[in-house]
Amino acid sequence: SQWSFVLSAPEKRSYVAVGFSGKGGMVGSSAMVGWSSGGKGVAKQYYLQGRSPEAVTPDDGRLTLVRNRTVAVSKSGRLYLAFELSTDRPQPYLIYSVGYEGSLPSSSDYTIQMHRDMGSRSFKFASGTYIHY
Repeated sequence: SQWSFVLSAPEKRSYVAVGFSGKGGMVGSSAMVGWSSGGKGVAKQYYLQGRSPEAVTPDDGRLTLVRNRTVAVSKSGRLYLAFELSTDRPQPYLIYSVGYEGSLPSSSDYTIQMHRDMGSRSFKFASGTYIHY
């Protein structure tokens, strides 16, 4: 099955990320991260091995992405990150984060800095609802 995701956030010269977790935590999860730099959108998969920037590795992860179906675009003051996964069902927790304003990933090795905000929600993909805590 293919699952389509679109994340929209205010463009603040920072990154936005959405990932998938079996238990709701960051460590051991995979995430898609998007940002815009110099008018060009960038979208990359990261593997979240730990909590430090060095443990968050670009171009790695356990998500099976549909080829040529990933994009990041900045338009009218908003950043859009869109991608498609090929899986029977994504892991049950959506995790998300936003970087600090003006803190874009490094252009040389794509290291991302600590996020300024984050969260996690248990999501029932079959029904399209999330669990309230």
